[in-house]
Order: sequence, then structure tokens, then C-alpha cells
Amino acid sequence: MKRILFWGDTPVISTGFANVLRSIIQYLPENKYDIEILGINQFEDIPEAKYKIYPAYVSEKDQVGLVKIKDIISANQYDLIFMLNDAWAIDLMTKAVRETEYAGKLVAYVPIDAEDHDPEWYHSFNSIDAVVAYNTFGKTVIDRKS
Repeated sequence: MKRILFWGDTPVISTGFANVLRSIIQYLPENKYDIEILGINQFEDIPEAKYKIYPAYVSEKDQVGLVKIKDIISANQYDLIFMLNDAWAIDLMTKAVRETEYAGKLVAYVPIDAEDHDPEWYHSFNSIDAVVAYNTFGKTVIDRKS
């Protein structure tokens, strides 16, 4: 069974990113994947949740779990970490993962809706195994910036 850590808005809340993550997870066969979630915008444990959800919030300075990801990776073995967020956050998230000894695949799903992004956001994209854009416009921007 493949172990996947999804890192994005907790699928049990009502945000656009949570809806996207929920839509992706619901189609994965439960008998093939062991799923856990590092939930952004999640502040406490949800014992009744279908999957193990680690609340990402650490402090106002670390709302996405940049410190927590390191502890989770050191305590668990994942085949894949799937990140869903804006480009600037994916950059920070990728850097946090790369500071660990994580050896599995790293995938990012990124919405891009403008070209005027800071090129610095895209420097870490080259260390991601697969970057998926929502559409061809986003792919074009990512290809130019990374």
C-alpha cells in the first residue's frame, strides 16, 4: 500500500483549496493508498475524520506547518508528498521538505492566475518531482519562471 501525505487546506473545511484536495482524495482507492493530511487552516485534531489529519498551524509565523512537516517526515515514511497551495507557499513548503531526509516523490499542484509573480517563488520548483498547473496558462508561467 502506498503512503501519501497530502499537504494543503484540510478537506473537512470549506475553502477552494480544501474542495480541490477533497475532490482528488475521494477518487483514490482506499485499498491501495494509506492517506494522511497535514491540514492547513486546521487548528486542532479531528478524531472523527476519515484520515489522520495533523493540524498545520504552529503560530502566526508558521500557519502552513513548515516546522511540523519536519517532525511528521521524521516519524513517518511516505512514498509521496502532495502539496496544494499558491506558488509562494509551495516554494516555502518545498524548502522545508528538502531540509529533511525525505526520499520519496514530491508533487505540487499550483494555481497560477497571473504572470507578475516574484521569480524567487519558483526557484525550488526544480527540486519537485512533478509540478501540475490548473491550466495551460499556469503551465506556461511556471515553465518560464522555474
